[in-house]
Amino acid sequence: MNKIEFMGSLEKHLKYLPKEDRADALNYYSEYIDDANFAENEDISAKLGNPKDIAKNIIKECTQKHIDSHDEKKTAKGGAMVVWMTILLICTAPVTLPLAVALGIIVICLLFTIFTTLFSLALAFALCAVIGIFIMVCGIIVPGIGQKLTMIGTGMIIMAIGILLLIGVIKITELVIRLLALICKSIINKRQEK
Repeated sequence: MNKIEFMGSLEKHLKYLPKEDRADALNYYSEYIDDANFAENEDISAKLGNPKDIAKNIIKECTQKHIDSHDEKKTAKGGAMVVWMTILLICTAPVTLPLAVALGIIVICLLFTIFTTLFSLALAFALCAVIGIFIMVCGIIVPGIGQKLTMIGTGMIIMAIGILLLIGVIKITELVIRLLALICKSIINKRQEK
């Protein structure tokens, strides 16, 4: 394969490369062949290799070059973004810092209110169950069978209502805790993705 055939085959296999990369590769091999002083009818592919294999290597190198170039641009762009965000954060700190602190305090107060309310309800319902037990015990002491049955029945109803409501408050508290854990986990995941 002489120079014309070799270059034609190489150009054919590089047809999918961008024009600039293809022209650079063809110029490089043309100059290399000229500098090597091959004889006019000498088989160039025996010394340089198959044009198809050479084209594959060129395409691989060009692809890697473009990937590296894209990564460098992306890194530079990301670095510039960090610088601008830092400048913006410094300039807006007198406004955003107090707002962030206020928001944090509001969230803490809201959580405190929710949990104290749930604790108060749990305590009230537990006391309701204890009062029901107390009424049942008092029903044993009272004279008369009708009064005893009424007090014991009333005490059982009050105790059952207190226990059921206490179980409900405990389930609601568990649900609130799971919801808060889910929110915290999603916030942490979003920060890790960035």
